[in-house]
Amino acid sequence: DQPIDPVLIGANTSLLLPGVNVGGVLYSKSFFVAASSRQLLRNRITIGQDNPFVARLYNHYHIHAGYRYPITEDFRLMVTTAIRHVDPAPISWEYGLRADYKDLFYFGLSHRRGDAVIALIGLNVKQLCTINYSYDYTVSTLNNVSAGSHALTLGFRIPKSANRERRYFW
Repeated sequence: DQPIDPVLIGANTSLLLPGVNVGGVLYSKSFFVAASSRQLLRNRITIGQDNPFVARLYNHYHIHAGYRYPITEDFRLMVTTAIRHVDPAPISWEYGLRADYKDLFYFGLSHRRGDAVIALIGLNVKQLCTINYSYDYTVSTLNNVSAGSHALTLGFRIPKSANRERRYFW
């Protein structure tokens, strides 16, 4: 039996809120750097009516970078790092290593400092679509209540034009 949060009893837990996010990426054949910010509106969330619980969404800041090392013509290693910050939490840092084969298949491992070890595997389909699976294994004290998390991602890339091929595939 799971305990029920008294704030949620009888509350409407479905909300529709506007959101503003912004981001960009610079890349070359061997290097990329990306930055983004989410929740720029910092919306307020109110749950319950008699004794409402009020919260606010905070800005999320992300910086992500990577360098691709060619090992052979078909095989490359990519070293990545990511820095995230959501106020008032401390800054989170992650680093990883990914192996790519022929821009078709990839697998890798990452470590989120003080929190998790991540394994991932993915497939690029005709440079238009990616399918990615990852598993985060919690190594912090949260592992007492967390069995880790699974993520399945499907991504689509829109070509710039019908007669112009994408130069670099990240």
